[in-house]
Amino acid sequence: MRRPHRSRPGLQGDQAGLADRLLDSVTGLWEAAAPAENRMAAQDDDTMRALRDYLDGELRLRIAEFLGGPDATQRATATVGVLGGLIFTRYLNPIRSIGALSPADVRQLFGPALRAALHSRPRRA
Repeated sequence: MRRPHRSRPGLQGDQAGLADRLLDSVTGLWEAAAPAENRMAAQDDDTMRALRDYLDGELRLRIAEFLGGPDATQRATATVGVLGGLIFTRYLNPIRSIGALSPADVRQLFGPALRAALHSRPRRA
């Protein structure tokens, strides 16, 4: 499995285009790996732990820093949830309908959910 750090270019530029840049980074990185390699990664505990640590640690923190503001961590957490779900259902344990999408279709279908995660203001209880 390739190292996930290549998503950093997505964190450059304006906030308005962040969702598309993140989706392009994810599809660009994961499309480069063979499907069998991705499925094998899903079966390796160390690899999955490293991916979880990266998503919940480094990426979530970088997104929160990029977003800024009082609820940036919550929005970054929601963002990582959408991206992690996409990675799992498209590459690691593919759902046929999601795995069959082109990268452009991924952007079109997942973009609204990712934009909502990035830009919504969580309700306070």
